Amino acid sequence: MTNGNPFRPGAGRTPPHLAGREAVQRLFKEELDTMIHTKEGNIIVMYGPRGMGKTVLLHDLEKMCSARHVAATVTTPSERLRSVEDLPGLLLPQNRLADALPPKIAGYLPKALSRRGYADPNALREHLARACLAGPPRALLVDEAHANADMAAYRALVNAVQGVLQEAPFLLVLAGTPELPAFLRDAGFTFIERARYVGVGCLNESASVEAIRIPIEKAGKSIATDALDAAVADSYGYPYFLQQWGKSLWDQASARGAAAISQTDVALAQPDISAERQGFYGRRYNAMLGNTKLLAAANAIANACSEQGSIEMVQALATIQSSLPQDEQSREEALALYNELIRQDFVWEPPNSDKLMQGIPSFMQYSKDAYKKEQTAL
Repeated sequence: MTNGNPFRPGAGRTPPHLAGREAVQRLFKEELDTMIHTKEGNIIVMYGPRGMGKTVLLHDLEKMCSARHVAATVTTPSERLRSVEDLPGLLLPQNRLADALPPKIAGYLPKALSRRGYADPNALREHLARACLAGPPRALLVDEAHANADMAAYRALVNAVQGVLQEAPFLLVLAGTPELPAFLRDAGFTFIERARYVGVGCLNESASVEAIRIPIEKAGKSIATDALDAAVADSYGYPYFLQQWGKSLWDQASARGAAAISQTDVALAQPDISAERQGFYGRRYNAMLGNTKLLAAANAIANACSEQGSIEMVQALATIQSSLPQDEQSREEALALYNELIRQDFVWEPPNSDKLMQGIPSFMQYSKDAYKKEQTAL
């Protein structure tokens, strides 16, 4: 931090004030309390575009678990789900085995399970259920759940967990980008229809105001209403942008020796914010440069969304299909491009919705401008 600056923008970093996520936090609390009371578990699928704070929410859930004496493990597939051999240590870490298990069994359980194999997950399921019932309830919180997983290990994990949910207090949370639901469906996980879904998108205006104002005031400065409104408007409710603005405004006011942030600081911060934003968008756009069909599809979707801010899935597929060369306008090709636009965070489909929303705010406008320049230069 600089000069006591409370803001630290960055991937996975906990903001100084977690604003606008009360509904998600309430759902987490309900699930934990229900699990503890009924001795039955559940699965939560949490997804949203990058930069929305999913990792932060997982760590917030970890704290909730600790407060309720639930043994929680936070991990990613690339860290702890590289093969089926990882499962005993992930689900039954030795320092969290049930007290009721004899010490010798507890010490050698992972090795013993490994020898028995995982073609049939019954052995792991039985030990997991026993540990959850005899000891503290358990929770496994998997971040980036859509990426870098060994599918054999993933299936063994899910099969074991599904067998435990109806008989023991175990909570599995899978968090990832908007492609996560499709990834789970394509992998053939039958639980996908019964899991609870949580969408994590942009903050509304009042939450965006709190995300900037509260940390500033707690750290000893004030911020003028017009300066706050300007920063919020330029952030579009995107948590990462809000943290960028908060940090820049604090630094500018501190450099002036001012205790109150004003429009002067907004004007001083704006060039750096804009430059960083352009670089951020540029990196996202460059990821699509090698696919001319994808760029054309993104441009068509951006134009269709320019007035309403969202687009129905059926309309999106038709829009993408019409952007293809006439001899390639198949629904299969359109669907492949649709899925890639979701993978790129260009659009996403919140739970219980048939509409696609912008993934990263204002990136659509950037991509439209970039695409127009590219087409003009041809």
